Amino acid sequence: MDALLWPGMLLIRRLRVATKFAAVLLLLLVPLTVSLALSGARATGQITDAGLERDGLTYVEPLVRIVAELSEVRQQAAAGRPTTAADLPARRDVEEIDARLGDVFNVHPQWLRLRDQLTRITDGSLTPAQQAVAAATAQETALDLIDSVTDASKLILDPELDTYHVLIALADRLPRLLIAAGTAQERYTADATPDIREDIRWQLAVADLRTTLDRLVEDVRTAQAATSWTGFSDNVSPQVNALFIAVRQYLAVGDQATAGGGTRADLGSVTASSTALSSALIGTMDTLLAQRQDRLAGERNRPVLLTLGILAITVYLLGALWRATSQDVRTVLEDISTVTTGALNQRCPSPGRTSSPR
Repeated sequence: MDALLWPGMLLIRRLRVATKFAAVLLLLLVPLTVSLALSGARATGQITDAGLERDGLTYVEPLVRIVAELSEVRQQAAAGRPTTAADLPARRDVEEIDARLGDVFNVHPQWLRLRDQLTRITDGSLTPAQQAVAAATAQETALDLIDSVTDASKLILDPELDTYHVLIALADRLPRLLIAAGTAQERYTADATPDIREDIRWQLAVADLRTTLDRLVEDVRTAQAATSWTGFSDNVSPQVNALFIAVRQYLAVGDQATAGGGTRADLGSVTASSTALSSALIGTMDTLLAQRQDRLAGERNRPVLLTLGILAITVYLLGALWRATSQDVRTVLEDISTVTTGALNQRCPSPGRTSSPR
């Protein structure tokens, strides 16, 4: 055992008392500080990522509105009505947000391409039929831009189950539902065949519309089941139900129209309820991310306070131990000094004997 401890014993013997306490303090302090720094850096990175995700939401929200507006453009174009810049009000919002975040997410070139497509749709150079085709192309471009923003802002990598499914519903299901609705409406309005049910594009669009709606509702329900926020249901459920009813009514009217027993379906209620749901999902996602930032900030601060408390107690105890030990050592040294100077070698009178001067 002594052979194992001999190197440490030799080192301790060569150190002065103050140096020994300083070495012990450093051995405690260095690992604690490193662990605290790593924990704080990780929490700070997660807080930064949550802030980046919130910026991504700011960019995505008007893009979803553009997809909804383009679906209405396709309906107008199929009916032979021209489209103007006033029919795409979300374009200005994206323009302002891209000026602030386009370079951050490295999506500015994609926005320029989408903006050129929107300009071509509204500048009057296209016929209504060409506008419908251009609007469908612009919707796909907008969907690609949404994907790029969610990738760059790390939204798609969100680790929480509730926010992940809210994002999928907002950035994937809802735009695809609007694109499918626009395709179906375009066929409803422009089809000249005796029975539109023979149109393969109509069949695919309606099937895609039904499937995407079911998946969107499933994503929202999964997020609702996974979240700890009590206000989730009140904030999202009414808009989801409204969209579900609007799409079902839209499909029911369309089915009547295909059989020749009703009027042409109108996309207005679907796009309106989609825009309302988009706003609700954005607000919900932002609230969940803000709560996460607050929680991470608390988790980052608690270890710091605990570490400082432990460090203060450790310094206090080591200081007290050093002072007590140094005083004991000083007392021993004083006793040794007294012995070596002969002060304790003086002769004392024996008990019972008195010495009298002669």
